Amino acid sequence: MALVLPGAGYTRADLDRIADGAAANADNSLLEIAWSIVSEGGAALNLEAMADLMFGDASAMSQYSAYRMLLDDLVYFKQVRMALQATHLVHRCPVALLVEHLMMAEERYQPRVGSVV
Repeated sequence: MALVLPGAGYTRADLDRIADGAAANADNSLLEIAWSIVSEGGAALNLEAMADLMFGDASAMSQYSAYRMLLDDLVYFKQVRMALQATHLVHRCPVALLVEHLMMAEERYQPRVGSVV
């Protein structure tokens, strides 16, 4: 997948600032929240729409942040090509739900401090 940032005339310093900001913005809980919102409607989202959903804007930094997170994501979204554009669909397979249930089960069965096991 390739990324073309919105706008033009970026300097190397601009790109470094965007890359640093994207690293600071990386929060997989945003993917989980986006997944829960999008999975209800089942719509396909392009990168601009994903950035707007996760960060509240579609700036270059937000799009690059979403791009980096989606590159590493194996649970919540899958990439498809639609009309020559990379688009992201929710995983219909309940992988994300399974992960969530496993985490909840693990928390439930964690020994509590001070309790008799």
